[in-house]
Amino acid sequence: MGLGDEFLERASKRYKEELQDKENFIIVPELGDLKFFYRPMNIKQRDKIFKLINDDKYNEACAEAIIIRARDVDGKRMFREAHRQQFLTEVPPKIVERIAGEMNTFDKDIDDESEEARTESGASLAKKS
Repeated sequence: MGLGDEFLERASKRYKEELQDKENFIIVPELGDLKFFYRPMNIKQRDKIFKLINDDKYNEACAEAIIIRARDVDGKRMFREAHRQQFLTEVPPKIVERIAGEMNTFDKDIDDESEEARTESGASLAKKS
């Protein structure tokens, strides 16, 4: 197995573990403390969100993030593509923005952990030199 194959195998295993994590949830007090879970996005999903943001469609990007990521307790998607229009026209933007923001705060925590690991790795490499 080459280094590229090993990288992809390990990265894929880690992503699959993240998808099974049930500690990532949001409680929506505006909706009677409704609780749902969410998963991290893959690169293709992130690109879709970033494109919407770059096209000045911030609220649509927030709704899309929820549609893509929200799961029930069993890990099944809560929303279908058919729900998109209802999200965009019937759900208060304040709720959509808050939920998407909370989801992204979790992503920032993962990014911060990755940065910390890179820093520690760099420090240990410097000591070996």
